[in-house]
Amino acid sequence: MQPEYAFYCPRCQIGRCHLTKVPFVRLYQGLLISAPDTPAFVCDVCGYQEYEQDALALILALAGEHDYEEDDFGQVPTNPNRVDAPDNNSGSPAL
Repeated sequence: MQPEYAFYCPRCQIGRCHLTKVPFVRLYQGLLISAPDTPAFVCDVCGYQEYEQDALALILALAGEHDYEEDDFGQVPTNPNRVDAPDNNSGSPAL
């Protein structure tokens, strides 16, 4: 069984973002990009989404981009409060 990856939502500060699969649809430099079943962290309270970094890198590679900025597609999930973060010794996220 895989470990549960979740962190407190950076938008509402109440919900927890859990890894799930959602459709990815964005207009990028005049090109409509659609990818079904894209891994993303979704808040169970407000619906906030952060796409998984490896999935974004793969989509950009398919779009022909090899070097990208974090803001090209939106949020890149780098949250130090994630439960699975290696530097989190307490086992629970900091508030």
